Amino acid sequence: MKRIYVIILFVLLANLISAQNSYISLSMGTSIPVGTYSGEDQINTTGYAGPSFTLSFDGNYFFIPYFGITGIANYGMNATDEETLENDWIEYLKDLYPDVIIPDDATVQFSTDQWNYVNLMAGPVLSFPILKFSIEIKARGGMSYIRPPKREIYITYQNTEIYGNATGQSVKFGYLVGGGILYQPNDSYGVRLNADYFSTKAKIDLDRRKDDDQLVTETIELPVTAFHVTLGIAYFF
Repeated sequence: MKRIYVIILFVLLANLISAQNSYISLSMGTSIPVGTYSGEDQINTTGYAGPSFTLSFDGNYFFIPYFGITGIANYGMNATDEETLENDWIEYLKDLYPDVIIPDDATVQFSTDQWNYVNLMAGPVLSFPILKFSIEIKARGGMSYIRPPKREIYITYQNTEIYGNATGQSVKFGYLVGGGILYQPNDSYGVRLNADYFSTKAKIDLDRRKDDDQLVTETIELPVTAFHVTLGIAYFF
């Protein structure tokens, strides 16, 4: 009986300390904005971002058991709450021009689109194999290219025109921290479930003008933070 216990213990230890296979992976899922990025308070302090899509091509390379390096090329997008943003922008312009009374029948033309970002990052990965599963913990940092939504608003009434515009694109430092579970049923392919916290910053120029007055520009920085939840396929080598 003792010999059976020793054999079972040996098999379990062999699985636990076996070297991990390196792999590349394609994953997709949802990007869920959080914090100020998802807030809807002021157009110059919050992002009005909503859940949308993310796609990642990444991989792990292991030098030794448990430890390796990981790299990722990630694309993400987040929708914009257009109706709330439009209403808040009108109120924002009213505060900037307190001497102007915008009537209810004023003509308002408003347009916007979604947030977009691309990440190129690398960092360490820890992996703990248990039978056909591996639990992974990752921290990656690098370049984040952010393109905020293009926003334009025209308010016209009588002989008055108020114009607002928001544009900007920037390259900032960003990071992804998280982990996942990898299931490897054979030597070639596997399935991964991941959850990561993404953080960077976006630079935006807010322009405004009333009638023929000089264009006024306010440059702001907004934090861009989101949770990525993805499911993917891994190919081992």
